Amino acid sequence: MGVHAGALSVIQKLCRRLPERPALYLLLTFLLTRLLLVLVGFIAVTYLPMRSGPEYRHLDAPPVLDMWYRWDAGFYTAIAIYGYGWAAFRQVTADMAFLPLYPSAIRALNLLRECDSLECATFHGVLISNVALLIAAYALFAWVKAHDGMDTAYRTAGLMLLSLFGIFFSGVYTESLFLALSSLTFLALHKKRFALAVLTVCLACLTRVVGLALCFPLLVWAWENPAPRRFALMLTACTPALLFGLYMMTMGMTTGDPLGYFHANAQFWLRSGPQHLVHLLVMQEAGSWLDAVFAVFYLALAVLLLRKDRLTGTFALSALLLPLMSGNLASISRYGGAVFPFYWAIARYCPEKYWKPVVVAMTVLMIIFAVQFCTWHWVA
Repeated sequence: MGVHAGALSVIQKLCRRLPERPALYLLLTFLLTRLLLVLVGFIAVTYLPMRSGPEYRHLDAPPVLDMWYRWDAGFYTAIAIYGYGWAAFRQVTADMAFLPLYPSAIRALNLLRECDSLECATFHGVLISNVALLIAAYALFAWVKAHDGMDTAYRTAGLMLLSLFGIFFSGVYTESLFLALSSLTFLALHKKRFALAVLTVCLACLTRVVGLALCFPLLVWAWENPAPRRFALMLTACTPALLFGLYMMTMGMTTGDPLGYFHANAQFWLRSGPQHLVHLLVMQEAGSWLDAVFAVFYLALAVLLLRKDRLTGTFALSALLLPLMSGNLASISRYGGAVFPFYWAIARYCPEKYWKPVVVAMTVLMIIFAVQFCTWHWVA
């Protein structure tokens, strides 16, 4: 009885001290949410009905690793192991839509461990994503704390770790890496380390195409500097876009199609431009009404942010408009989930009485999305 009482006393003291120890709080929240996802994934893969067919491939591995090998994970692991199809065959291929930083990081770990199997590549992808997610949590906490104080920082970081898209944040996807790079960008701007911010945006532009959205906050920040430095900083802020253009040019020269990246998105991923989006909306052919609802929700948050904070609002709005301009609503919910200002907006403006229901709803949705994902059902 004394042992149980002593253990309970230790837990109570730890819980009371957590708000005073952000690093410990973030680490424990990260570990508990990831443990929940692994448990849900293990149950789903082991006991629930699974979609079957040659396109729904499974790893020769335990469920706790196989659960992460779904959808885009196949592209990232294949690129990491075999390289890009467009580079090998010198023609437009589906993998042109996947930018090189994340699969290159997986490939580096494969080479370091001298292992090039799908199982190794999947494990390394999961490892990179989770390390990036933890970095994103710490960077986001530090940035929000500097703007809004400790309470909002706890809420924002906690919301991100409890995101309903958590299965993507810890899987073989670029969401966490992008979250880390974008959070570090804003933290660097807050500390007036512009060169570091430009570097993180360059890396973000090689991670996801919406990395280009981070160029706009760089330009806004540069414009707000005194005139003698303003234009030099603004020119420097264009460096990530130039790097992205150079990568596009490399693909164009290799495939003989200067617009190969855009043609690949149109041909293989049905992203052919904003006029296609208008057609989808008019004809009611949107891939998911859930994505349409999320798009409206994100737009409302972006407008709110733009009115309250120019840098984050500019980033949030442009990060949403870039995928919308592709002409396809598919996955817009997940894309918005990787834009950290949305979590800040919810944490900042959600009334206290709705806070617990929001947390419960996000946790339940995270579990549902994880089950759908692990059983090869489309989520986002």
